[in-house]
Formats: sequence, structure tokens, C-alpha cells
Amino acid sequence: MGDTSNRGKYTNPEGSATWEYLSTVGCALLTFCIGCICGWSSPSLAILRKPDSPITLSDEDASTMSALTAIGHMLAPAIIILTTDRLGRRISLLASGLPMLICFGLIIVAKDSSVILLGRFFGGISLGFGTAVVPMYLGEIASPKLRGAIGITISITISGGSLFMSIIGPYLSLQTTAYVTSSFVIAALGGLWFVPESPYFLVMVGKMKEAERTLEKLRGKTDVSEEMNLIKKTIGFENNAGKGWERRRNKPNLNVINALKQLVTVSKNLKALIINFLFIFVSHFGGSTVILVYGQIIFADMKTAIPGHVCYIILGILQFISTFLTVFIVDRIGRRPLIFISGTISGTCFLIVGVYFWLMEYGHMDVVSYSMIPFCALLAGMGTLSIGILPVTLVVQSETLDTDIKAIATSLLGVGSGLLAAITLKYYLMIATVWNFGHSVPFTVFALCIWFSTAFILKLLPETKGRTFLEIQTNLAA
Repeated sequence: MGDTSNRGKYTNPEGSATWEYLSTVGCALLTFCIGCICGWSSPSLAILRKPDSPITLSDEDASTMSALTAIGHMLAPAIIILTTDRLGRRISLLASGLPMLICFGLIIVAKDSSVILLGRFFGGISLGFGTAVVPMYLGEIASPKLRGAIGITISITISGGSLFMSIIGPYLSLQTTAYVTSSFVIAALGGLWFVPESPYFLVMVGKMKEAERTLEKLRGKTDVSEEMNLIKKTIGFENNAGKGWERRRNKPNLNVINALKQLVTVSKNLKALIINFLFIFVSHFGGSTVILVYGQIIFADMKTAIPGHVCYIILGILQFISTFLTVFIVDRIGRRPLIFISGTISGTCFLIVGVYFWLMEYGHMDVVSYSMIPFCALLAGMGTLSIGILPVTLVVQSETLDTDIKAIATSLLGVGSGLLAAITLKYYLMIATVWNFGHSVPFTVFALCIWFSTAFILKLLPETKGRTFLEIQTNLAA
């Protein structure tokens, strides 16, 4: 236990989750800004593709801009490796906000498309950095009973940021939108300045007393000896005799090599990596990334009676509500049932959208009078993804990756995610409009990818609901 003089601070024998919630709020502000980066593309592309726009983009330029965001996402892991295990999770959270300010600052001063492209590249760096570090941090500070709900908060606030952009984007100039979003980034950095460091990181680097004090603060009680012992056992502290920080400081490259070796040679680590890669694969090749970026274009080509920007706002509202509902069910019915329901329904819905476009594009049939069917199917598909696979992705990442290999694993996953996003975002418009294959081909591929990925995830992933890190690692090793 910590210093007995602290006992008066925590009078509730059950403890208090106040600092868990406050830390989550700080991270939520950051992930809201990440959602703004994600949601910026669709309404802004609609403006930039207009002939009367002061800065115009062709379809090929638009696909390049989206791909640059993904490339920035892909390069972020190089920074993550340098910061998370050396400077800590808290400093890494703060660092992830800086490229956001650069991104929106460049959009504010942009006079031509090249400056916007550069800004979106920095936005991609922040996207990749934040989506890797936030789940890592929250997974390490949250108690097992709250970990699922706290993890889902990331997806809720990302959806909220995307929805916010879909609402203000069509009605404000690009510069005004960037000013508004920059103010949220500054607020997020201010909130994150006060969050505590991860006790797992502090134990990992040998700062035992500081780790215990931090854990007492997070749990709102002085008797945290049982959880401290569990943290030590989870990261194998007994094996390094508290000298982890010295090794990391003196031989950082060796630590990366050793972590990479553990990742590929220890079966449970490799299994966790494959599981998380499957989640990332279905996120991008399952269509959600494409729909969030090119949603207004897809709705316009669907020829619904509802204007494209209104359709996109409806989609954003539905996605936000769906993700919010996940908070109340993820720790009740578990991760696996959510994944099964989400994958089965969303794949079917996207296949319906693909059939509609096929009848229009290759069957040359007049199906516009039935446009509400694919519109509702697309909404249902995104809604079920948002209540299952998408929010659970970050929860599972925070739960399944062992602390010793978490930095290198999230870095590799970030590279993979950025690469997959770059491929889908660059070539979706090229396939659908520039090469004139239409929307039917990619939507059919989306459905197949969702079904197959869901099947493999369910085969490999054990149920993690309510289990400690050590229990999860034991199940992965089985």
C-alpha cells in the first residue's frame, strides 16, 4: 500500500472511479477531434468538387487527398515506438494533438489544393497516433468492470466528432470549420495535461512507488496491493528485478527487437496480433472507411430523393446512436455475440446495396423508384457495424495485447491500418467513377470481406468480458 497519510483521502472502502472517468473525459476530447478529422472529408470534398469552389479538386485529386491521410496514419507508428515505451502514455497522448493543430492550421491558410493535401497528411499522422495510444492508455488505467464501457467511449466520441463535422461542414467555409475544430484540439490538450500516467507503464519502467500512488488515485482507495501484484505478474516485473527502465534507457533498439521477437515467437502474442489485424481489415475492406469519406458521393449516385448532405447527416446520427448503445450492451452480452450479429447483418446489407448498383450500372434498369431500399440497407449496415465490430475493435485491442509488446504491436497494426485505408480510399473513386466500374463491385467485395473476417475473428477470439489482463492472456495461450 501507499503512504498511510493518504488514507484520509479515500474514505469509501469500495473505492471511487472518479479519476478513471476524468481521464476518460480527457481522452474523449482527443478522440472527438480525431472524429472531426475523419468526418471532415465527406462534406469538404462535396465543396471542393464544385466548379465555383475557390479551391477545386478532381476525383483523382480527391482520392489522392484521402490516400495521403491514410499514409500519414501509416507513418505514425514510427513515432509511437519512440514515445510510448520511453516517454510514457500520457506524453504520447499530448503529442498526438500537435499534428491536429498543424492539420487545421494549414487548412485555415490554404490558397491551393497542395496545402490542403499537406494538412490532411498531418491529420493522418494524428489519426494514427491517437487511435493507437488512446486505447492503450485507457486499457491500462481502467478497472476490469469498467474497461468495456470506457473502451467504447473512444468509438462514441469518434462518431460524435464525425457527426459534428457532417452537420457544420456543409454550411461553413473550410476555414471557419478548421477554426472551430482547432479550439476543440486546444481544449483536449488542456484536459490531457492533468491525466495520470498509466500504472502499467510506471511498473514497466521500475517506478513502483509512483505506480502505486497513481493506482490509489485511479481506484480511489489506499489498498491496491492485490492489483499491484497482478500488474507486476502481468508484465513479468519479477523477471526484470525492477531494472526495466535502465534497460529501456540504455538499449532502446534492443527492446524493440526483443518485443518484435516476442510478438512473432510467442503464440498468444501472434494470435492477438492476427485477431486485431482482422478487425482492422474488416474496418477498411468492409466499407466503413469508404462510406465515411465518400458518403455524400455514394448517396448522390444512389439517386435518393433526399439531398446527399442530409443523407450523410442521417448516417452520422445513426452511427453515433448505435455506438452509444454499445456502452450498455458490450459488458452485458459480451464481445463475441456483438461481433457475430454485427458481421452477419452488415454484410447482408452491403450486398443489397451492391445488387442495387449492379441493376443500375450493369443491368441498365430504372431502379431509382426503389432507391430507399439501398439507402436504408446502407444505414442498417453502418448502424450494425457501429454497434458491434467498429467499437469493439478498440476495446479488443486494449484487452488482448500484452504490455511488453503493446507498443510494437500497435505500431504494426497502425502501419497495416494506414496501408489498407490508403488502398481503399485511393482506389474506391478510381474504380467507381474514373474507371467506370461503378459502386456495385466494391460493395459486393465489402460484403464478402465482412463475412469472412467475422468468421475468422469468432474462431480465434476468446470472450474477454469482465476478465483481467492475466486471464485474457491465459485464454489466448490455450
